[in-house]
Amino acid sequence: MVRLRNRLYDRGVLPSRGASVPSICVGNLTTGGTGKTPIVAWLAAAARRAGRRPAILTRGYLPRGAAGPPDEVRLYARLVPDVPVVVDGDRVRGSARATADGADLLLLDDGFQHRRFARDVDLVLLDAADPFGGGRLLPAGRLREPPSGLSRATAVVLTRCSRAGDEALARAEAAVRARAPDVPILREDHVVREVLSAGDAKPPSLDGAQVLVFSGIADGRSLVETVRSLGARPVRAADFGDHHAFTSAEVRSLEAEAAALGAACVVTTEKDLVRLEGAAAWRGLVPLAAPRIVPRLSAADRAVLARVVGFEIDDPEGE
Repeated sequence: MVRLRNRLYDRGVLPSRGASVPSICVGNLTTGGTGKTPIVAWLAAAARRAGRRPAILTRGYLPRGAAGPPDEVRLYARLVPDVPVVVDGDRVRGSARATADGADLLLLDDGFQHRRFARDVDLVLLDAADPFGGGRLLPAGRLREPPSGLSRATAVVLTRCSRAGDEALARAEAAVRARAPDVPILREDHVVREVLSAGDAKPPSLDGAQVLVFSGIADGRSLVETVRSLGARPVRAADFGDHHAFTSAEVRSLEAEAAALGAACVVTTEKDLVRLEGAAAWRGLVPLAAPRIVPRLSAADRAVLARVVGFEIDDPEGE
């Protein structure tokens, strides 16, 4: 069914409609876990510095039981507060709203399969360690469409390359080349710019600390590896699944468990940190920290990406 739908769009049987301004889609082939949010925020900030007026278009997923703005929207408000975010499952309608409000560049957060909206650039993110999510389509696996969909990509970004290792990285590049031989392949790593804390508390030191780790993202293992890279020693890791809406009871249980285990602090993702506001706020019985992740590409790959997107791309670590 997915292949048939793509063929109908490829042949123009199903129509696509673009925007009146340039558009860049940052998407993937799998259900989450490739690190789209920090890359979209990085591109949005770079576009602003280049004199553009970008807007971010997102579906705005809200899990059952959640209230208020979607977590991506709240996180973008922290990362790029001067960039408007338009929430609409219909990207064509959302793009019209954004351009009417003055945007001259559109960044689609997770829209590679939204074929009804015709964009100018498709950046497809693949986890370098597992580019095709086990190789099976939903619901048996994590693929949203067959890997042959890479032929539509303008560029492919292999994310978290250092975690994959040289052999896995070579296999991932070969797999991409087999399906999209002429598409540029860029290598990216997630790096920690700083460690944040809940509220106004001073960020705790993680080096050598025993910590409890929890997350509500697609790939909780990536947070554990990040925590270890900072010198911390996880004594427990709780993975709640993607887009989890934390309850007050769950938060209190995590705080109590951390205290019982003698954890010096609790570590979560920045996206989860913004979820823990309001009813499920962290009480501070144990310090809560979150690493701020930024993407890192080589100067050569940033130059390729700049040609693809049409504006200068700088190094977020050098800002």
